[in-house]
Amino acid sequence: MITAGEVARALYGLGCILRRDATAWRYFNASPEGLWNSFTAMGLAAPVYLAQMLLFYFVLPDHPALPLFLAVEGLGFLINWFLWPNVMVGACALLNKRERYLPYLVAYNWFKLVETVIMTPVAALMALNLLPSPLLTALTITVHLYLLTNEWFIARRGLGVNGLIAVVLVLVDVQFTLLIGLTSDRIIGG
Repeated sequence: MITAGEVARALYGLGCILRRDATAWRYFNASPEGLWNSFTAMGLAAPVYLAQMLLFYFVLPDHPALPLFLAVEGLGFLINWFLWPNVMVGACALLNKRERYLPYLVAYNWFKLVETVIMTPVAALMALNLLPSPLLTALTITVHLYLLTNEWFIARRGLGVNGLIAVVLVLVDVQFTLLIGLTSDRIIGG
């Protein structure tokens, strides 16, 4: 079971990542137990993600059935959290970086919590259409680029790969995320 100290160290490590401080990995528990504990971030992110999804649900012009919407979005959330760790098992083997899997993935999992929290105000602005479209587009792109550069840093430092390989990994991750989102939208009828 995860301790409050481990959560606090992981949060401090996230602060280091946001500052591009390569010492961040000292603060993550990069053991098999630490990997499982890093999924605590999923539990912390889930209510925030649920709030985002409900906000979008209530502004949809044609509401699908709420149970269907929640089931599909919930399943998409879980797939998004568990697909990438499995993909990275093979990627780390291919890159001859098996020993870097745990340090990378523990930091990656915790960072997904940061992504969810940072995207929440942006999602609210989008759902409620509170900004002029050009400004909202610029804000959304800026926030996404900021998050992607942090993912790049995590891949680069966490796996110990060169910048190009880190870019490819981030882009593949983005493609999986988009595919999951588009599939969810299609099932819901969006």
